[in-house]
Amino acid sequence: MAGKRQHYVPQFFQRGFLAGEPGDAERIWLHWQGRHPRLAAIRDVGVGLHFYSKPSLDGTPTLDDDITLAEHNIVASLAAIKELVPGSPVDGQLAARLVTHLTFRTAHVRSSMTLGAMQVLDRVTDFICTTEHMREAMGVDGVVSADGAQGPLEAMLQRVTTAAPGAPPALTKRVAAFFVRENFDKLYEQTMPELQAAIAAIGASVPKTIEGAHNNVLATSGLTQREKVLATLSWQTVSVIGAILPDCIAIVRESSGGYVPLVLSDWDVVDCVILPLAHDRLLVGSKHDTEIPCIDIINRAGAACCDSFFLSSEAGYGQTFAPLIGQRLIQHISSMVQDAAADRAPKASCSLPHSDGTTPQWKGDIRFSISCHGFGTKENAETLGRIIADIVREIGRAAPLSELDGITLAKDYELAIQQLDRGDSTLSAERSRPRPYGQAVGKCVRVIRDGEIKEHLVFDAMVAGLLLDPTTQLHDDSIHLLVSMLAQVAHTTLYEMQLKGKPFAIPNGVLSDLHPSVSSTPCMYYAARESAFALPDAGDRYRVLVLDSLQAAREIIDSARVACGDCNNVNQLLSLACPAVASVLEHAAQWLGHRDGLPDQTPYAGSGLTEDLKAFELDAWLELFGRDLRRIYVSEAEFSPANIVGLGQHVERLLWVFRIFPWPQTNGQMYVNFFREA
Repeated sequence: MAGKRQHYVPQFFQRGFLAGEPGDAERIWLHWQGRHPRLAAIRDVGVGLHFYSKPSLDGTPTLDDDITLAEHNIVASLAAIKELVPGSPVDGQLAARLVTHLTFRTAHVRSSMTLGAMQVLDRVTDFICTTEHMREAMGVDGVVSADGAQGPLEAMLQRVTTAAPGAPPALTKRVAAFFVRENFDKLYEQTMPELQAAIAAIGASVPKTIEGAHNNVLATSGLTQREKVLATLSWQTVSVIGAILPDCIAIVRESSGGYVPLVLSDWDVVDCVILPLAHDRLLVGSKHDTEIPCIDIINRAGAACCDSFFLSSEAGYGQTFAPLIGQRLIQHISSMVQDAAADRAPKASCSLPHSDGTTPQWKGDIRFSISCHGFGTKENAETLGRIIADIVREIGRAAPLSELDGITLAKDYELAIQQLDRGDSTLSAERSRPRPYGQAVGKCVRVIRDGEIKEHLVFDAMVAGLLLDPTTQLHDDSIHLLVSMLAQVAHTTLYEMQLKGKPFAIPNGVLSDLHPSVSSTPCMYYAARESAFALPDAGDRYRVLVLDSLQAAREIIDSARVACGDCNNVNQLLSLACPAVASVLEHAAQWLGHRDGLPDQTPYAGSGLTEDLKAFELDAWLELFGRDLRRIYVSEAEFSPANIVGLGQHVERLLWVFRIFPWPQTNGQMYVNFFREA
């Protein structure tokens, strides 16, 4: 029966690397990184207490007994191979059985598996400690309909679902689901310690788990798949001087020229397998008739593939090769873990079609009309035309403006919009959305020309005056406005044309009724992002517009609630509330787009909006709205009807601020709860 001290580098194999003359005490040079080489008895090298198994209580054979029994044949195979003349062919099955037995029984197998497992756990820990990663993994930022959380979010949803007695479950779930999305970072931080503790517990159990898995593999009888593969190589022995024995026993040279331990090799890229039989002999198996490297290269590679130590017949090898111990092993395992984790990295947001970091040069003539209504002289009109043409031509180098129909500047801005020929009798006259704050001075109107969709820009004459006077304080603002409107034209070509002919499937009555109030926000976001360079300080103007539109929405909706309350006219209430909310969403999208269009880490005007919105409890919502808008521009696939329609949930979210709660009934139709001030 085998004893307590069980050798994972068998003594019979170490004898090929003994120090001194045959017949002397059986000692060998043991080399560790950062230590002086030590002359040790082979009985004390490559050994562990109950490494494979503890003695059985009933005397039945243990794994160590089985390995000891198998060694009788292995010793005979080793002796037979050593007796061969160097260069003679070696039986493939004999070589494969020897290599497999010696290599896969080592502590190196367990240590390398443990190293890999701990690196994976480190990656997992980093992953779960980063809310950005977890948002991606749990689908938090998927722009979907607000019918409630799915999958992993469901558990988190249960934590926060609290409803007043009698509240409709469908409404409660919608509110709770949005609460989870909006406050995910804070909620997840509460869960994070539990996950970290669970991973720490897993880490503590890794060595024991891997020990059990290793022993299970070793206990498997019969010719393994790895042996079958190794048997297909062409094997021979090679005479050398001064070979070392790494603790991984055998190494592999890959087709790239790099070396890895045999136990971590990928068979598809194996060029040759090298196992040192003794200080003066190697066993080499090759896929092809490849050149065998010199012993210095083999020793360096063997040391780098070690986990802890290597053995040799001479003390002098320590100074040369000991500093290399573990270098290749750690590098290879880290690379394997990194490759495995690559697919879990969160998607990076990019601006199409600039995903390769270059600025496309758009070709083709940009033909458009410029007209001035009710103001200025012919000379001013000609000067204004040259200024606008120069700006259009410059922007047209980096953005497609072929859909630009024309530009109209008018003293009566509202009338010019209403009277614009849209080119299709089925299209109603366009109007500027009335608002009790600020002054609207520019609008992009969709028209039809020769059956093709075009965009026509209408500006207030005030913009013309600012463009003509470079000394005025608002001259740069007028240029920025024009650039932003041109970006809206480009958006039509780059994105909206992709949706032509694609059905917009509205999942329920809520989004069907609310989607029009958010339909313009993607374009507003994109235009503000792409024009941010023209006026970096525009963020403060957007901030003011968001706050003013929120205040206006409150006044409009409060008045509408009083007027509609007695007759319970929900449709009339929504007809007033939704346009007011739409203005808030547009301005918020502009602020978000402008922020995303500025260089990273750049201080920007208007950055205090998030703090301002805390009074409305909308600070977390603003960041979520930004994520959803940003996400639809990650790739062409994300700019889809489903994701555009899904933005309608943000209309719901703002209506909640004003105590208006739409929700779908079982028949898919919308029902609305609305409340007066307490």
